[in-house]
Amino acid sequence: MVTRVFQAALELFVKQLSLMIYRRMYCVEEIDRNGGFIELYWYDWYDDQKELVMKFHAHYHPDETPANITMYDPFHIHTANERRLNNEKFQELYTILEFTRLRNISIKL
Repeated sequence: MVTRVFQAALELFVKQLSLMIYRRMYCVEEIDRNGGFIELYWYDWYDDQKELVMKFHAHYHPDETPANITMYDPFHIHTANERRLNNEKFQELYTILEFTRLRNISIKL
């Protein structure tokens, strides 16, 4: 029984992994030198055709940036059509990667 359950779990994992193999997440992080934590980040997600899917960013824009852009600082999302969204849910790399994993699975089903 345990072997069958393990085999099913392994097959599901391999299937999920194969769905994600062509996806790419490019990550740029600025690390706080004193505390060692991620201070700013830019996580950009591309599909297998190298087309932008979404960008998850955590940074402030310069003072001269228009208000319609800075209103989403620091956590914001860029969509494929360059629309900006406030990002209150996906602020840590783990939650971002989990979102992309689940989205990839749902697209392939």
